[in-house]
Amino acid sequence: MKIKRVTLLGHKDHGKSTLIGNLLISTGTATKDRINEARRISRSLGRQFEPAFILDSFSEEREGGLTIDTTRVQIRYKDIGFEFIDVPGHEELIKNMISGASYADFAVLIVSAKRDEGIMDQTKRHLFLAKIFGIKKIIIAVNKMDSIGYSEERFGSVAKSIGAYLEKIGIDSRDYEAIPISAYGSENLVKKSDKMKWYRGKTLLDILYEMGREKEKKPKNNFRMIIQGESDGRYFGRVVSGTAKVSDEIKILPRNDWGRIKRLYVKGKSVRKCRDGDNPAIELDEELKFNPRGMVALPRSEEFNASRRFMALIFATEPMRSESTIKFIGNQIRARIKFIDEISTTDGERKKMRGKELAPLKAASVEIILEKEIPAENFNESQELGRLLFYSGEALSGVGIIERKL
Repeated sequence: MKIKRVTLLGHKDHGKSTLIGNLLISTGTATKDRINEARRISRSLGRQFEPAFILDSFSEEREGGLTIDTTRVQIRYKDIGFEFIDVPGHEELIKNMISGASYADFAVLIVSAKRDEGIMDQTKRHLFLAKIFGIKKIIIAVNKMDSIGYSEERFGSVAKSIGAYLEKIGIDSRDYEAIPISAYGSENLVKKSDKMKWYRGKTLLDILYEMGREKEKKPKNNFRMIIQGESDGRYFGRVVSGTAKVSDEIKILPRNDWGRIKRLYVKGKSVRKCRDGDNPAIELDEELKFNPRGMVALPRSEEFNASRRFMALIFATEPMRSESTIKFIGNQIRARIKFIDEISTTDGERKKMRGKELAPLKAASVEIILEKEIPAENFNESQELGRLLFYSGEALSGVGIIERKL
């Protein structure tokens, strides 16, 4: 069964956990015991039934009404399994959000239709991060429609404002879709609501299902394998694009040594070919004279060079200074950052950067110079080899994507 990862984005209290809770109930995924436990907890806190309690795992979350850690649940719909990732919406928990959303296939942005809630700065930051993570398809779920009398006008206003922001940060109108919902009332989640007959689109799960059935467009088919270790002359790793077969010649970057594939193993069995998504073991005709962990294997014939200078788009979670450390496919490398333009994560505007430090929750266009070369690619060609993590000491200070090699 195909599995698609869906991250839920949005400001705190806009209904992400409630939406997942009612999806679990509506699809029959949640057990009666789990539902009854959530009802018991709701009563003990003097509240109406809270579907979110089906998945919140910490008592602080139940009492405070916010998600502290990322929560993952799987829901099967027709022939696709959707792994929903509920990430924190509170500004102080942005790092948890990054870890939960960084490898999602799709995003559902939950935004309250209530006029005193609506589109918040954090709503837009989550969308900006979705762009950095390469999430291609976004559903704008305008929630709490029951609280505003199911107003079509209000729905249209919220959806239009978010659409304008998405296009400003470079997300095409063909890659997002808006839907009016009531997460608490389970309206337009699995079944169409009879209170919003003016909405002629599909339910949330049907929109996700259509996205899940679309053939994934791979920007590059050339073989790329991230090497994770070596044992007894076999090199283990993860294929992130393309295929390789026995007798192919491959080179190892950044060393630029090469060899011919003598044997291939996948799941312990000898095979003739490995492909995207496999975790093969490769034997070469000649054993390498070094440990290639953290390097990349690719076709010997391909003209591809490692580099140490890049233009990148970065987002800071902590103060990010001009001297930093990056992590790239397991390697830790010193970096110097030249800040060029600061980019507002709330309106997409650019302005020339003044100073040598990027404040938390800000974004910037930068030039990065590394102490040594890495086999990186532009993010739009390879998400796996175009993503960077920035550290200050042991603390994560930001995330970034490579836009251009220099």
